Amino acid sequence: MYHERRNGSAGLPIYSFWVRGRCCIVTQSMPPGTQWQGSLRDLASIVNIIQRSRASGRLTLRNTIRLGLAHLYFRGGKLVHLVGNRGDARATLNDLRGWTRAIVRFEPGIPIGNECVSSEHEQPFEALLIQLQRRGVVMVPRPPAPPTPTPVPETPRIVDSHLVATPQACS
Repeated sequence: MYHERRNGSAGLPIYSFWVRGRCCIVTQSMPPGTQWQGSLRDLASIVNIIQRSRASGRLTLRNTIRLGLAHLYFRGGKLVHLVGNRGDARATLNDLRGWTRAIVRFEPGIPIGNECVSSEHEQPFEALLIQLQRRGVVMVPRPPAPPTPTPVPETPRIVDSHLVATPQACS
């Protein structure tokens, strides 16, 4: 489950979500060296939080059953580069379709020199996530919980410097 709130005076969004039974809290700016990680089952949730927080960095997927590695680079929450041990983006996406187990790790701030993924690769990546969700390999991310309304303190109504009504009197 995702929940978003604002962080004090900085106003940065804070996202909380569950990965492997533990609550993870992520702010928009993360200190260098901080990682988000989980299993292939957590892929959609991790990608969702990368997109929602407009994070930049490298998402590494390492197959735990057979040799397989994919690096997905994000800038501002958008997929900008994709490479794997099978070759180009299309070959890597095709390879990922057959994966059932992997370790997923996002490292913020890992730069990429060139952006070679266009919308023609972003759409197949989204389709890949949906296919893996339908097969039960990847969990469907839960939508963010609605923010909890902050109660507004009731104040007495004053007209021309005279108390007209108190909240208790109006009940």
